Amino acid sequence: MDIAQFKYFLDDLAHREDVSLHCKNIREIFFSVITDSQKLDQTISYLKTAQALDDDTLSLLKRGIRGPYGSEGITLTVTSKEETEFWLSLHHLFPNIGKLTLVAAEANLTATIAAEESYAPLFIMAIKQLDNIYEVGGETGALILNSKYRFDYQLLFLAQALKDKDEYPADAAAEINELLGEYAFDAKKIKLIQEMIEQYQTK
Repeated sequence: MDIAQFKYFLDDLAHREDVSLHCKNIREIFFSVITDSQKLDQTISYLKTAQALDDDTLSLLKRGIRGPYGSEGITLTVTSKEETEFWLSLHHLFPNIGKLTLVAAEANLTATIAAEESYAPLFIMAIKQLDNIYEVGGETGALILNSKYRFDYQLLFLAQALKDKDEYPADAAAEINELLGEYAFDAKKIKLIQEMIEQYQTK
């Protein structure tokens, strides 16, 4: 591990005392003199006994391992497969945390770029949990649109457009027209589109 980079990514989380007990204990695991693979294993073992994953702990793990923006490259000397398995294991322990689901999806995408069955559902789950489609970047969105999960993703875009319809009515209208046109001959999908439109008209 590049401990200096790890601490740099953590910023004040590297030394703050007003954080959760879980955060402090996991920080000690990462500062200990063991292999990086062992650090990941010990973190999962420790969190298996936790009732919940608090924001401090998730922030420590996300910032420390993947950087503050998630794109700086990992600080650990582990394989991409090991890192991905760590985030997926954490996600399975705490499946309803949107920010964690998104990190797991991003790590999984790196490891399984050609397997849409693996990466796309996690991103779709993250969007639903975070209730904001813009949390998923454009390149990733393009990958999902070219997968068999295209319609699921389009429905999420439609939901976002309908939520924002008072502020951006033209965008909502354009999204509706595009989907109605694309699926004009698919009665099942048209029904789902119309149901979503009706759902947001009553809000």
